[in-house]
Amino acid sequence: MIELMIAIAIIGILSAIAIPQYFRYIETAKAQAVTANFKLAVGAVANAYAATNNGVVSNVYTTLNGQSAKDIADPVYGRGTPAFLVTGGVPVCGQVAITSSVISAAGPASVTLTVGTTGCSGSLGTSIAAALSAAQFPHAASSGVVVQQNGSVQN
Repeated sequence: MIELMIAIAIIGILSAIAIPQYFRYIETAKAQAVTANFKLAVGAVANAYAATNNGVVSNVYTTLNGQSAKDIADPVYGRGTPAFLVTGGVPVCGQVAITSSVISAAGPASVTLTVGTTGCSGSLGTSIAAALSAAQFPHAASSGVVVQQNGSVQN
């Protein structure tokens, strides 16, 4: 009986250490996925502006999501929520909001990209903001990042 109690105590101690570490690991992975999506969106907007020099009109949202808005799933919520949101609506936790999807020589002059951190469970919003800051986008979760018509990124 004593051996059984000792075994249960050891399992309890190990799980008390392992479970919080596991949830931190999952949170960090989601934050890194959001950061990767954000970098992808910034690159897509910059490429769309570069294409306008050749007279090409780009739809950034279609480029990012393929043929369907559900092709790239939001890393926080999974398959049912798209990772990118364009004009109109408030981004949920982890979504990348883009102020304009269609970019042509006629405009817009700049596009702002932000990441939604409100409504995140636990400290996920803080983890997302920290991951974006580490990736050189410190204002992505607050005021946003602006990509200018010349392709420059103002953070």
